[in-house]
Amino acid sequence: MHSGREMKARRPSARRRVGVVAVIALGVVATGPVVPSAAATVAGAPVNIVAAGGNGTGKMTVDWDAPASNGGASITSYAYSISADSGAWSAITSTNSTATLKTLSCTGVSNCRFRIYANNSAGRSAASTAATGVWSAPSEPRSITATGSGTGTASVTWTPPSNNGGKALSGYVVERSNDGTAYATVATAGTAARSATISCTSATCLARVRATNAIGSGTPSDAVPVAWAPPEAPATHAHLVDGALGRFEISWEPPVSTGGLTVTGYQHATCASTVSACQTGTATFGSTTSVSASARVIPVTCGSLSAAGCGSYRVRAVTSAGPGPWSAVAGTSGFATVFADEFSGTTLDSSKWAVEHSTYGDGNNSLQCSTPRPENVFVAGGTLTLRARKETTPYACPGETRTTFLNAGGRTYTSGHIWTKNKFSSTYGTYEIRAKLPTQAATSKGMWPAFWMRPTSDFYGGSRSGEIDILEAIGSGATGTSYDEAVQTLHYNYAASGTSARRTNTYTLPGGARPADGYHTYSVSWTPGELRWYVDGAMVMVTNRATNNWTVPSGATWPAPFDRPFYLIVNLAVGGDWPGSPDAATAFPADYGIDSVRVWQQG
Repeated sequence: MHSGREMKARRPSARRRVGVVAVIALGVVATGPVVPSAAATVAGAPVNIVAAGGNGTGKMTVDWDAPASNGGASITSYAYSISADSGAWSAITSTNSTATLKTLSCTGVSNCRFRIYANNSAGRSAASTAATGVWSAPSEPRSITATGSGTGTASVTWTPPSNNGGKALSGYVVERSNDGTAYATVATAGTAARSATISCTSATCLARVRATNAIGSGTPSDAVPVAWAPPEAPATHAHLVDGALGRFEISWEPPVSTGGLTVTGYQHATCASTVSACQTGTATFGSTTSVSASARVIPVTCGSLSAAGCGSYRVRAVTSAGPGPWSAVAGTSGFATVFADEFSGTTLDSSKWAVEHSTYGDGNNSLQCSTPRPENVFVAGGTLTLRARKETTPYACPGETRTTFLNAGGRTYTSGHIWTKNKFSSTYGTYEIRAKLPTQAATSKGMWPAFWMRPTSDFYGGSRSGEIDILEAIGSGATGTSYDEAVQTLHYNYAASGTSARRTNTYTLPGGARPADGYHTYSVSWTPGELRWYVDGAMVMVTNRATNNWTVPSGATWPAPFDRPFYLIVNLAVGGDWPGSPDAATAFPADYGIDSVRVWQQG
């Protein structure tokens, strides 16, 4: 049923696309005309554009929002244009995407500007407002470490920054502070570097790193303190200086590695027991005593030599970062006499000594023949005498091969030479001679007394096996002064030419005393890695790895060659390359008097 009036169709909304409108009223279907849609227009410009330096080299990240109006048609893509360093705009390039975030390459040195366009079926929009993206300096390097390595230096390491500011890194700058406030550049490194060495002498030294690019120097890393390693334990030695008085010296070498800092001093502590008890903790050490950085020895006097000794010692080095570990224990216990001859009889003890009968010494161009005759070697009154003689009748020496030295078929000079070869030898110990030398002023030119040691065999190949000269001296003519001197030498290699690699020292006795005036004591204390020479108990030369070392033979390890058994030699040479030949004033016979020869070892 209807009212009798016709219903009018409503006009569709302009935003609806309707071609046919069906009206259902009172059961009647009506049709109306198709209304065309409005034509699409270009979209509005994109908005809210933002640009920032990216993480990749030469790229920036650009972000924007879709335009407020799409012009009545969907956005099909976006386009962009770039201006480097405020220069001309590039041609417009489509992105072929509707995404509103892009990473765009840029050749700007300091900045790039970007304009974005929206595309729809009606065309391209106007340009957005320009957004400027500025390159930045790099972020801070990461994972910084600083470790002391070598005297006064430290190794600083890092990994690259997470953000290079959009520009390729150009390098690194390493900065140092000694107090945590003011920093100074102390090293630079290339882009591929991950470490640098800096100088630093403070225990509180701090290090930090900056990365650099074309924009500048970035944020510094966290500052880290240099981790100084402690100094190594010193090599510590026990030396017997005088067995009769129980005089010792505990010496030490500077540590090979100081952990990167200068040694400022040493500390030592005493334990009143044997080495083994003190080392294992059965006996305990007392409080520490501090000494200067130049100190190297602790004098110890027991009053007598006994198996128990009179204490043990340990030493440690100190730097500004603190003390290092304690050394191994060195002590005065366990020393015993292993060889002694006081020459109290009337003949030389053949169980201890052999007497040479040869031209031994020709390598030095010596002139004598060493003989076993009582004219040249004899014991009397508690003294062994080696006597050099000028023969009225030339002496025919057995095994003579060098006619250069002959006079009517024999040698003009004879003398004495004894040794313990094949009878006694040892490795390490204290070796002592008490002797009066034939090196008086003006009348001793050509005299060459010696007390020395050679290895039992050529372990390291001939001359490389070493020689320890405990005492050598040469006489003087009318104008010479060498009669005043005692010489100590360590030979560790002889060249083919006869020259020697060596450590040597010349000592003049104090107070006007002279080697020919009376009996004086000459000794060497030989421990693993260190030798110390003494004259009348005064240390006159030391050689060890840290201060005055020797060359190790090829293929061997320290302390070679001085790690093998050596035997003793006492001799009086006449003439030779060093002292020269006797002159008309040289007094004959010339006597080298030996009161005693002793050897102690620590068992």
